[in-house]
Amino acid sequence: VRKVECIYSFDTPESPDGLFVSLSNYQGFGNSFVDLDFQRSEFPLYLNMRWKKIPKEPKENQEAEAPTKMAIGVEGGFQVDEELFDYEKSNFLALLPDRVLIPLPNQELPELISMVIDGILKASDLTEDEAQVMAWEDKRQVSKYAQNLVQVNNGKKISPDPKTWKCEESGMKENLW
Repeated sequence: VRKVECIYSFDTPESPDGLFVSLSNYQGFGNSFVDLDFQRSEFPLYLNMRWKKIPKEPKENQEAEAPTKMAIGVEGGFQVDEELFDYEKSNFLALLPDRVLIPLPNQELPELISMVIDGILKASDLTEDEAQVMAWEDKRQVSKYAQNLVQVNNGKKISPDPKTWKCEESGMKENLW
């Protein structure tokens, strides 16, 4: 089920006209491409999903903690999955070509159509899989070549600021590589 983004454009349920998901092939279409799919398939029923973003109020006394380990999306690491918005979701059954919109849920719809719409709405939209991919933690492994490597102190300290670097022999500060 392609219900997150139009298969031809970048339209999503957050777009002004929402996303139209065909009840026959389960593919998502933006407003510009739904008529094209209707002409091709001649199937008039689409689920129109419209999401409106509502900003969340910031939590009081929320301080960003410095990460303590090299990780994303896990405790002690970088947190990137904070939700800044709530969504007001509204769904319609769209009848093409006239674009008649029937608000959902609707008790007057045939049971088969209601079941197909429920199936589309409950189908995985890959956001759960993306969340698992986003969360990772780096486990440092010691290379067998570096495990017993001795670091020799040569008595020289190199500044982390490249503007202060200069050649020991010539004193040049440019073209150091």
